[in-house]
Amino acid sequence: MSLLLVLALTALASPGAVVIKPVANMYSAPTEDADVVSQAICGVSVIVDEEKGEWVKVRTPDDYPGWMPTASLRRYSPVSTITPHPEASCRWRASSRTSTAKIP
Repeated sequence: MSLLLVLALTALASPGAVVIKPVANMYSAPTEDADVVSQAICGVSVIVDEEKGEWVKVRTPDDYPGWMPTASLRRYSPVSTITPHPEASCRWRASSRTSTAKIP
């Protein structure tokens, strides 16, 4: 079996989540008293590796590990993984102002 196929099957078997906060800190341990080791921005899909109470250990697409509070994430099934517009689940919204300029 090729390495690519093994990696794809592993990704499908791993539970996933999407970050729903504008910027979510990733900690070295499951507590806010631990060092911040990285951050993930809203809409980024992460792999959930472990759970401990209200915390989950995640891996970002660039393979950075860290712990996040579960409130920073929305879980999804890896099979139906892609949300057409991940930003729709973020807790911030872009400005809804539209231009009224007319194009000749």
